[in-house]
Amino acid sequence: MTEENYRYRTSPFLLRNQFKGKGKFKIPIIPKFQEKEDDFTDLKLIGFDKTKLENNNHLDRMVHFFLYDYKFERVWKNPDADLEKLKRYRAVLTPDFSMYTEIRRQSCSFIILLEIDGAALTMPQKE
Repeated sequence: MTEENYRYRTSPFLLRNQFKGKGKFKIPIIPKFQEKEDDFTDLKLIGFDKTKLENNNHLDRMVHFFLYDYKFERVWKNPDADLEKLKRYRAVLTPDFSMYTEIRRQSCSFIILLEIDGAALTMPQKE
């Protein structure tokens, strides 16, 4: 295994099984959110691109990522860099990249692999 391959496989972004799971597929158990009476009272949003570490305005708001993907890609690549800034806000929604469902099927060159009992099957694309 090359050093580059080793770094790729041990990257924190790609590691699996770092949390204890339950059942056959070892899915992590996340406890249900226990809301308080005033958790959603006067809830206001602020875009991730408008948050600044040195700015103390709007800390009572919930940070959202309903933005162009490039404006928050750094959160995916280096989440620790913005952690201190985001911890100060009332709540933070999870970032979600666009799915581009309107893309033409002919433009895609994906090969879908399914792992069934250790055997990988290639699913051919329909033309």
